Amino acid sequence: MDFTLLKQSIPIIVVAILLSIAFLFNSLTTNNSFNDQVPNQCYLESENCIFEFDDKEFTVKFDRFPIQIEEMLLVTLMTPSDYRYESGWVEGTNMFMGKTTLFLQQSRNELEVRTTELELFLGACSEINMRWRMVINLNHTVTGENQRLSIFFQTTQS
Repeated sequence: MDFTLLKQSIPIIVVAILLSIAFLFNSLTTNNSFNDQVPNQCYLESENCIFEFDDKEFTVKFDRFPIQIEEMLLVTLMTPSDYRYESGWVEGTNMFMGKTTLFLQQSRNELEVRTTELELFLGACSEINMRWRMVINLNHTVTGENQRLSIFFQTTQS
């Protein structure tokens, strides 16, 4: 019996098995659901995203929903007045496209709520269904403590 063909096939079989395992692992560990709530994160399913931490309510609101790509978007962040917007960006989670800066347009305090208006532009890519993570860095003006908020959302090309 000639084992030459079998010996030559072993590397190909090993590579195929390793690729199958890697694909299966990636499929099982990739979060395709927007329902797994964890602290300091919100999954945007309508124009508003409301979440709580430190017994306080935070709201992120897009000026239109569903969210459109290749258009300037206005995002309103409403926080307790003792939190100040420091910085933020948006990045793709299913395809890396770099970080898009959130541009501060204005911020004002009204009684116990600080309203911050941010502007951003989401570019198009080859993915028809794009998933995004918006990162907002806040600073507590009294304690100096920093907080990072993550808002997850998706867009679909028409």
